Amino acid sequence: MADLNRLLIGQVGLSGFSTRMMGAIMARTRLTGVLATIVAVLIAAVAATALYTSVKFAEAEQTARTAIQEATTYSNALDRLKDAVLDAETGQRGYLLTGDREYLQPYLRAQRLIEGFQDEGWEIAAMRGGEDTELRRLVNNKLTELAETIRLFDAGNPQAALTMIQTDRGQEMMAEIRQMVRGRQAEANDRAQVARQRVENYNERSGLVSKLLALLLVLASVMGVFTLYQWFRMRQVEEEVEEAVDTAERIEVIAHELDHRMKNLFAVAQGMLRQSARGRGEAVKDFAEEATSRLRAMSHAYSATRELDEARSLSKSVIIDRVVRSQLLDQHRVEIQGEDGDVSDKAVSPLALILHEWTTNALKYGAWKPDADPNGLSDVRISWRTTEGGDYELLWDEQHERRENSIPEASGYGSKLIKACAAQLGGKVDYDWHNKGVRIRLIADSKLLSVSRGSLSEAKIP
Repeated sequence: MADLNRLLIGQVGLSGFSTRMMGAIMARTRLTGVLATIVAVLIAAVAATALYTSVKFAEAEQTARTAIQEATTYSNALDRLKDAVLDAETGQRGYLLTGDREYLQPYLRAQRLIEGFQDEGWEIAAMRGGEDTELRRLVNNKLTELAETIRLFDAGNPQAALTMIQTDRGQEMMAEIRQMVRGRQAEANDRAQVARQRVENYNERSGLVSKLLALLLVLASVMGVFTLYQWFRMRQVEEEVEEAVDTAERIEVIAHELDHRMKNLFAVAQGMLRQSARGRGEAVKDFAEEATSRLRAMSHAYSATRELDEARSLSKSVIIDRVVRSQLLDQHRVEIQGEDGDVSDKAVSPLALILHEWTTNALKYGAWKPDADPNGLSDVRISWRTTEGGDYELLWDEQHERRENSIPEASGYGSKLIKACAAQLGGKVDYDWHNKGVRIRLIADSKLLSVSRGSLSEAKIP
């Protein structure tokens, strides 16, 4: 029977293993999918940011290049303008001092250059969407001053031309032109510098985004490899689960066959004993009845082990139902107290045999015998608890009128069986006989009998 119990427990264990393994792999696969989705979203976000940054970087670079080019063109144009005005002034001074018209050539070239500059490129050079009227005014005033001195000299009035030069008005206008040119060039350079700084900022951002994208790509690669591994592992576990299920199904078939044969063996053995006792003396009949009772107890214990769960345990309430309540009639009273709990597979059979022996004794000699109490006040209380010392205590308390005061001898086979089963439970049994019945206490190992599972209802009467 022990081998059959292990076989049945193995069947439960295999199916439970299959369910747990499949659940664990499915949970891990779902977690992997969630992580992969998160990484994919992050990669998409970073990729979009990288694309946006790249576009902005390209725009900023083009803007900076244009600004630098415009600033260079404008600065060069201003330098040419300033140099042309200086050449014109130098030519004017040479002509007024020598009267040689050769000295007017620089003035005339400068005048043509300035006029060409103003007529052909002023709006572009100004970078203001139109003419720089203030600078144009200063340049025109300077050219007008130079032209007036030359006109006075050509009209035969060199003294008037010299007087006009000595007023320092022309020098002041030249200083204003230089200052304005420097201001315009500084403004252009500032714009170019701002554009360069913008390019550098976008370049730094682009580098940071590129590093982050590379990191996420590495993470995505790792997640991809992990997901692939999980897929292969899932396939492997599916094969293992299918094999386990097939094994469990084969074991179930064998277990049902063994269960059927065990029940037949118990029934055949009990039938053989009853048949053999027919026509024999009272001693043989008593022996046959006692042996049949023992076989019935073993059958109840075996039936209880058939209901072991995945944890290889069985609740006390099930054991009491199968072993005690199954033998009672309607008039038998039983009260059960204590929290329900699990009994390990090692303790199911010994506990069932002990309870069966107590039940049989109560039906034959104790509270449940036919003439125990004419008033119907006899009953049995079954309770259990964990003692302060950590042991498990099971109490069987019979309440009925005892007609004899003697203490029964504990030398029969039943007493020896109870003692042996108690030893298997790591404990012992004590009897307290009194005129109101008997109180039996089983002290056992709490590790086998004391796992809580909820409270049993009290005062249950079948």
